[in-house]
Amino acid sequence: MNNSLMNNTIWKSKTNNDFGNLFEIYNIFTHSTGLELAPDLATKFGKEPDNWKHYYAQKNATVDGADDESLMTQAEKEYSEAQAFLKTFQNDGNVSVLSRVASKMMWILDVFPTHAGCYYILGFILFVLNRLDDALIPLRTGRLVDPEFEPIAELQEEIKGILKGYKGSQDEAPLLEQDTLSPELKETLEEIFRNFDKDQDGALRPEELDQFIFTTNGSHPPAPFLRQMGQRFGSNSRGWLTRDGFLAFYLEQTLDDPSETRNDLGVHGYDPQTLKKRNKVSRASVICGSQNIILGGKTIIQTECVIRGDLRRTGGGHAVVVAIGRYCLLSRGSIIRPPYKTYKGMFSYYPMKIGDHVTIGEGSIIEAATIGSHVTIGKNCIIGRFAIIKDCCCITDNTVIPPNTVVPSFSVYSGSPGTYQDELPECTQELYENKTKDYYAKFTAKD
Repeated sequence: MNNSLMNNTIWKSKTNNDFGNLFEIYNIFTHSTGLELAPDLATKFGKEPDNWKHYYAQKNATVDGADDESLMTQAEKEYSEAQAFLKTFQNDGNVSVLSRVASKMMWILDVFPTHAGCYYILGFILFVLNRLDDALIPLRTGRLVDPEFEPIAELQEEIKGILKGYKGSQDEAPLLEQDTLSPELKETLEEIFRNFDKDQDGALRPEELDQFIFTTNGSHPPAPFLRQMGQRFGSNSRGWLTRDGFLAFYLEQTLDDPSETRNDLGVHGYDPQTLKKRNKVSRASVICGSQNIILGGKTIIQTECVIRGDLRRTGGGHAVVVAIGRYCLLSRGSIIRPPYKTYKGMFSYYPMKIGDHVTIGEGSIIEAATIGSHVTIGKNCIIGRFAIIKDCCCITDNTVIPPNTVVPSFSVYSGSPGTYQDELPECTQELYENKTKDYYAKFTAKD
């Protein structure tokens, strides 16, 4: 690389560090979003300068001359107006508002490049338009110019969480590929659709769609809502939601909130991480309020086991009552029901969470608040209301754990009432994990 080229690269980097890369941000808005920014911005940022040193000197002089109080007052006025415009967009969805607001932010940053709020609004607009990777670019710059501007950090975390949900982690299958449903998710959703399409005519008639929604979130929607689903996402000649319409609905939901889609899969008996239906549930078990129960995957529920997902706090809407992790075994005749208490004269149930690699023996009754991971509970045990059993514990056969007891990690409890008996070795996690995985792999259903 010759000296002049290297020099130009250095000055470009210095310009971006000191004044932000408005050329890149302009390019994102004009090529990735479809928004039309103000024409005069094309003159400023449509093409990068040939001589970055000269541009830096000009920019520096412009910014130094912009300390005039009247200019700063005008910039703050424009910024406040932009925030108000964004609120109108949230009410009426008029995309042209976003073009005007983005243009205002670029104008302000051209003169006041350290205005973190402008970078936040540009990032927020890209977030609203679902350009999540692009949104992180102005947010990073805003974070550099003002690390204390908290809204930027909050939006960054939200975007990163959504991107993680789209792409999946190391142990998760992706939900999306290039803004479309991933093959894994599409296959799973098609299987769910077939399960509710009882007459196999390729569409969910109102009764079938109502049953799907009730199973998913625990409420029966009004008839107009069922018609609107077909009209909005795709229907047959009778107005019933088609398979493609069903997939279109889930594409929109996943783009908006991937965690909601993973939760839905859990309700329908699929592993939210692998997207596979791996839970083995006996037909002779009793599952009440299935829409309020989440199974993490590869869990075995044996004959005559009872899970009371219907025992939840009063009030409408979907709520997780019982959450069970991966590789759990609920043995024959065991009963899982959420704890309850009366508080300030109000009787209410409270949710229960069970971790991964948990074995619950035959005939045991569980009313705990929390059971950690890598826990073995023996036969005919009673785990009292709001008990907390931490990770890597063993409760022996016929033990009664009193209400509100906290069982510490690596403990062995026995007796009635259950008391501390021994300490488990450090390898307990590995032993229990291998045990539950081996049991699942070799398990063969008999009913």
